[in-house]
Amino acid sequence: MAEEEGYARGARLFVSGDINGFITLLAHNLFNLFLIIILVRTILGFPDHLVYGRILPGVGIGILMGNILSFLIALRLQTIEGEDTTALPFGVNTFSIIIICFGVLLPISKAFGPETAWKTAVVATFLLGIVKMVGALLASHIHRVIPRPAMLGTLAGTAFLLIVLGGFQIVYQQPVAAFPFLCLVLPAVLVGMKLPRGIPLILVAAILGFFLAWATGVTHPTPHPATIHPPKLFHNILFDLKNIVSQASGLVAYLHLLIPLGVYGVLYTISNVDSAVAGGNRYSATKIQTVDGVATLLVSLFGGCFPTTVHLGHPAYKRMGARVGYPVLAGVILFLVTTTNLVNMAGELLPPAVVSPLLLVVGITVVSQAFRAVGGMEGLASGVTMLPHLLASFTGFLLIIRIGHTRLVDIGSELLAGYTQSLSSVVTPILGVAPVVSTLSQGTLLIGMVWGAILTFIVRGSLIKAAAASFVGAILSIVGFIHSNYLYSVSQVKDVLTGLSIRGVQGFFLAYLFMGVLLLLLHLVKPEAEAEIGEGVEEETGETEW
Repeated sequence: MAEEEGYARGARLFVSGDINGFITLLAHNLFNLFLIIILVRTILGFPDHLVYGRILPGVGIGILMGNILSFLIALRLQTIEGEDTTALPFGVNTFSIIIICFGVLLPISKAFGPETAWKTAVVATFLLGIVKMVGALLASHIHRVIPRPAMLGTLAGTAFLLIVLGGFQIVYQQPVAAFPFLCLVLPAVLVGMKLPRGIPLILVAAILGFFLAWATGVTHPTPHPATIHPPKLFHNILFDLKNIVSQASGLVAYLHLLIPLGVYGVLYTISNVDSAVAGGNRYSATKIQTVDGVATLLVSLFGGCFPTTVHLGHPAYKRMGARVGYPVLAGVILFLVTTTNLVNMAGELLPPAVVSPLLLVVGITVVSQAFRAVGGMEGLASGVTMLPHLLASFTGFLLIIRIGHTRLVDIGSELLAGYTQSLSSVVTPILGVAPVVSTLSQGTLLIGMVWGAILTFIVRGSLIKAAAASFVGAILSIVGFIHSNYLYSVSQVKDVLTGLSIRGVQGFFLAYLFMGVLLLLLHLVKPEAEAEIGEGVEEETGETEW
């Protein structure tokens, strides 16, 4: 007890490295806030009073609450582990933004208008918050069951798909501004380098990046008059939930996305917790998942329609010297930005040429941890866990090839006839793998975790657990969580089971089932292998701590 009190008295709420963490978290969230504005306001055509008056303020209050709770949990953990504790970053998630926009807002706004689409998305976010709270009850158990290579490989795949690919693209589009910034960020994050007198290197890099972006015409900062949009309580959320449920034929059909999105959110948060535990900070998955749920519920209660969550990148924040203070500062600034019309001005001060290199290095650090934290043959499992995410990016590439090839053939004249014929001989075999790649990229997170768990348990010699993971894959495939674009109802599952084939969902169900049976048979044939190979591989989950 005396030791804990000593840590508490000596703990520092803010260190110079927290400035690095603040800039990084601010940049990451601003990127996602701009994504919301571009998708909802520009592409979907929602009016400003919904975007700036309701959606952004609701999201902002959720970000603020999530970061405050993250700070408090980290401060408590600091009294146990000392000043090496780094808080978990918090904000809105790119994947959830895309799903809500194109799975809920887009179809419902076309059928019923923006107002109804917004209310439906608010209710969807409220229900996602409930799912996250329920997930908190199971989080500790899930954290103990899923092996580390499966969780860290999932984060690495997500980082590669959503951060690394896009980051490289923008860096090479704007090299004059991005390259020098990247040159300063790399040593700051990868080796924790500081300037003399402890001046944060990322702060200097951000200032330099802004001036380079301004000098090269990448950004044009202009003053914006501040207009306050205080968060307004969404009083009638339960009434709207009742109305939406009563219109099952029109609206509830789109809410089937909530189940996979909720499962994704829970597993994503637990994976981030395990990333922090692997880095030496023993957070509890239950407590962090509860923060996710509380913040997401708060978003919906104030009219926001995008769930909040823990951000990936804890190892990068720790290496750049960030500790416990940065989430509060970032949360307050982001709340002020989302409750005024200054969000656009903030984006001009941190243009893509500055944001993308920073997030790129964060993503690279996450990918690196997936292999460094496990080591040995289990690193193979981390690599396989990443594959579905890589295939998801390849699916988009194939779509571009298909559209471009079709367009070229359509406009082909006699002059181009020979070229289009030669091109077809190359493109056709590539497009032939598109259906397979598309199937493997449906449910990327869960597919990766299933295969990562199977390979990890095989390496450890625990063939029974590997068989169990394979049976889980069979269940997930037959209900549509993986290898499918939509979930199946109970009656549909019965129809699928009674009409089994070796193709489609039925084929994957049988494949996982047979694989599980074979693993069980291998265990029976040579059970001593499990005890010999699997001894001494238990992981620390941190569930006894904060």
